[in-house]
Amino acid sequence: MAKMFLLAIILVSSLTAKELQAGITLGIAGSQSKSHLGLQELSTVSGKGSISVDLGSYIRLGYSYSQAFQHQEGYENKADEDEPRELVYREQDIRQTSHAVNLFIVLFAGDIFTPYIFGGMAMKYFVIDTKEEGEEPKRETGKGPSPNGGAGLSIALNKNFSLKFSYTLSLAVKEDYYGETSSATDTQFEVGLSYKIN
Repeated sequence: MAKMFLLAIILVSSLTAKELQAGITLGIAGSQSKSHLGLQELSTVSGKGSISVDLGSYIRLGYSYSQAFQHQEGYENKADEDEPRELVYREQDIRQTSHAVNLFIVLFAGDIFTPYIFGGMAMKYFVIDTKEEGEEPKRETGKGPSPNGGAGLSIALNKNFSLKFSYTLSLAVKEDYYGETSSATDTQFEVGLSYKIN
């Protein structure tokens, strides 16, 4: 389904760009990190691909697909503060994917600097696999639509390549220790490279 939707976006973008004599922009971004949190180690890998088409000098329509993988392992203290340490080995893998469609509005189309804002809708999926010493492995899954928006800055490196910085806010739901849910906001800062097909 996602592949069909992406193909439709590409075809519509190509036809629209040809009619408007506008450009198509392809983008890519990624990150990798490893950190240590006390008795635990955390590894994260993420990547994102995007395509957008100019609908004029100051408006663009874009689609993006992103994935993030997180692996956490180590010992967790199950004892209360006033009790001796009770260490249990635990592993957790989290996979998140997102399909997003956004409308971009260019605030100033400069030769080098181009600030913009954007808003749209994302469909998010996640899978959480947990293995804990002495317990059966368990899996949690979830999905849902999420409104999102943000702002960014594009810095032209030459005629086709640009360096892009963006900050995204999206609505989410969080759950506390007692199972109570409440609204929350996910945030993401990205640095990526884009190529414009004139």
